[in-house]
Amino acid sequence: MLTTARGAKTAMVLDAIERLPDGFKMVDLERVCPNVTRDMIRVVLNRLKEEKRLRCDGRGPTASWRKMKIR
Repeated sequence: MLTTARGAKTAMVLDAIERLPDGFKMVDLERVCPNVTRDMIRVVLNRLKEEKRLRCDGRGPTASWRKMKIR
């Protein structure tokens, strides 16, 4: 049985977000993080949204996420 260290999937999603363009969709993250569930990706996205590091434009499958510029 394979196990991953605690926080490894979060780190994988964060790394993927860094490598994606400033505007991206959930499906883009799912494509580059195939071993991470949609729910886990949502947890990370929502945390970054609360921290004002990401902004969500729209809802549902057409929603796009945008990286916020730090001033």
